[in-house]
Amino acid sequence: MSETPETPVSQPPVERVFPPWPAGRIVFWIAVGFILSIIMGILIGLTVTTLSIYLVGGIDEGMAQIAGHLALFLQGPIVFSLILLLLRRKGFTLGDAWGAYSLEVRQLWTALLAGVAFMSATDLSVRVFHIEAPPLPALAWDWRLLLASDVLTTALIAAFMEELLFRGLLYRAFRLRFSVLNALLFSSLIFALIHTQYIQYPFYMAVVFLMGVVCAFLLERTRSLNSSIAFHFAANTTAITTSYFNHPTV
Repeated sequence: MSETPETPVSQPPVERVFPPWPAGRIVFWIAVGFILSIIMGILIGLTVTTLSIYLVGGIDEGMAQIAGHLALFLQGPIVFSLILLLLRRKGFTLGDAWGAYSLEVRQLWTALLAGVAFMSATDLSVRVFHIEAPPLPALAWDWRLLLASDVLTTALIAAFMEELLFRGLLYRAFRLRFSVLNALLFSSLIFALIHTQYIQYPFYMAVVFLMGVVCAFLLERTRSLNSSIAFHFAANTTAITTSYFNHPTV
């Protein structure tokens, strides 16, 4: 008698969990990236300082500011490219971290206005309660040129990169293991701690922490980074613009 071949049993598709890394590993790589960005800034600073000494016979403050802006500008494409490469190696795309690409105009405008209101309230609190603020840097170039550069780097590029890292990856990783509230708190705490420039200013650390909470809430609510990026960009732009108009030399 001929044996009847067994019919293969179909296996259910393996569920792909995003992000493909645990939160601890993401935090580790964020810390490594932070250290590398400092090293890159130092190398750019040394290069510009050497050129300044060679060209003008000393350290030019304007060229030092250019070095800082250049380092911030280069960090964005480098971080973005690394994230894309790592995601593709795991079989994912940017869309998995981003969520919905479609823009809801009402949500976008609401997030933008919320960011402006949030940082305006922060500035008002600083003025009313005389809270110590980080010192304003000297303006070695035309303030309008520096303002445009800061909006491009510290506001726009930082909003894209930080939301992709801290909400698109880190918050989602925490969300796989914890409740919404705990994921909000953990990811926002790490987001605040990475802003070491405010470590001596508790009020501003609290502001950054609250920004992280709001951005994570927007991601949870809209399932997209669009609103959190809009809020982040508007808040940063408002803070930058306010600082320039408060500068004694403007």
